[in-house]
Amino acid sequence: MLIFIIAFLLWPGLAEAASTEGVPVSFVFFQALNFTLFTLVLIYLMRKKLPPFLQKKKQDFLEYQKKAQEMEKQSQSLYLSLEKEWKALQTQEQNIGREVDKALLNLEEELKKQEQQWQENLKIKTLQELKRQRLKELRHLKNRILEQIMTQTEERLKEVKEPEQKRLDRLNKFQYA
Repeated sequence: MLIFIIAFLLWPGLAEAASTEGVPVSFVFFQALNFTLFTLVLIYLMRKKLPPFLQKKKQDFLEYQKKAQEMEKQSQSLYLSLEKEWKALQTQEQNIGREVDKALLNLEEELKKQEQQWQENLKIKTLQELKRQRLKELRHLKNRILEQIMTQTEERLKEVKEPEQKRLDRLNKFQYA
């Protein structure tokens, strides 16, 4: 069919070339023979060599298509597994976030309790220290008061004892004399 189309297209040019006066018939004959040989070789190649080549290319294409389909299935399964893992990791991350929030709340409560306990301990220690200081001050005051009482008592005793001592001394002198 291809030969007829090519011959139909070239026919007017061949007819014109044959009718011109300066072109020899042998030239036209060799051109027609050359065209015929070219067409026969082309037909031979198209019928004998081209179908196995095309068949091989078709098989290669089908193999590549099967491999591509298998790879697509593998990639889809891999995508699905990765998507499941991603969702699992997201839920795990959310769970960890919740646990961290709970732990932070617990830690905050414990810290508040410890702070309150430290404040109470500090208050108790401060009160105990104040009591110790007061006791020291009271002891010191007591000692000063006792010293004052003792000195006043000694002075009074001296006041009382001096006249009596004088009397006793007189009596002693009188007795020994």
